[in-house]
Amino acid sequence: FALGGLNQFLRTSISVPAFFLLFLAGLLFLLAGLYNCDPLCSFESPSTNAILHNVSAMGAYLLVALSQMLLGLHYFTHEGHATYWRRSLLMALLSVFLMFVLARIGWDSPFRGLVQRLFVFN
Repeated sequence: FALGGLNQFLRTSISVPAFFLLFLAGLLFLLAGLYNCDPLCSFESPSTNAILHNVSAMGAYLLVALSQMLLGLHYFTHEGHATYWRRSLLMALLSVFLMFVLARIGWDSPFRGLVQRLFVFN
């Protein structure tokens, strides 16, 4: 999607970095999937796989939210795209909210996976 966005949308000083960040987020999500957590991994003594998974997933979450904010700003500056910038900024706010919820529910919560999937769905 990020590479297609670079080819299909107007290239500006805001949209190009936004799609690049979205591309990096996709790579980090792939990395998080390759280095999954062990079944009994704990936050106190994580394995190398768990550390790589957690760092790449958190980086991807942050890059997606930042990319959504930048795309909202890009569309805000161009006439005729009111629905795009509103949706993009709304999704960015939802991303930040879900990151906050994910941080608040803790590592041992049975709902952690659900919040992660909601973020990816966003």
